[in-house]
Amino acid sequence: MCGRFINTNKINKLKKIFDIKQNNESLEDTLSYNIAPSNKVNIIINNTYLQIEKAEWGIKYKIPSNFHEKQNHEYKTFINSRLETITEKILFKESFFKKRCLIPANGWYEWTIIKGKKIPHFIEVSPQETIYFAGIWKFSNFKLSTKKTFSIITKTANKLIYDVHIRMPVILTSDEAIKFMEEKKEIYLKKNFISTIEEDLNYYPVSTYVNSPLNDSKTCIKPVNIKQYEHDFSSIV
Repeated sequence: MCGRFINTNKINKLKKIFDIKQNNESLEDTLSYNIAPSNKVNIIINNTYLQIEKAEWGIKYKIPSNFHEKQNHEYKTFINSRLETITEKILFKESFFKKRCLIPANGWYEWTIIKGKKIPHFIEVSPQETIYFAGIWKFSNFKLSTKKTFSIITKTANKLIYDVHIRMPVILTSDEAIKFMEEKKEIYLKKNFISTIEEDLNYYPVSTYVNSPLNDSKTCIKPVNIKQYEHDFSSIV
């Protein structure tokens, strides 16, 4: 899965990469070293032409009333959607074909248990190279058609990072990203899709400083030694 990521890409940079002519002075950069679900970030959508818009991470699905008695909440939030079943699930199918999006990123975090300790790792194409998560978006209220929400498409992790987590976001190069956004009848993002950039993935352990979404600085991606987890982490963050 993907539950946290970083983005250090400014709007002007993205406009140049994708030749976006959009002129929206009110749109601000959403740079962060610790983006968490429900945060609002800039994504790229195809609304006749590519444009940048701010959207909230997490598509909310209203649970049928007959299931309320088994649930603690009326809505369930989907921050990820599985590539393997995305064309079959009613919640995601329409968006996959009509409302695709790109989520600019420079890496993401996953947690794994080592010797009984839950240790965060930062995964990247070194050094924090710009990548794009394949995603889908929906209006939070389709009747009002105002606020946009998005979900990151995930797949089985490749062998380079499988030991950290068995799932990973579908990552794309800028060329792959354009093909994903422009596809019409042909399904570019097939169930067995493998990006050319996946072979360059690597990861390393980071401090538990990243555990709190309130912490947002380069400290989040600072490498640490696994042995340091034997001591009080508060002394190094």
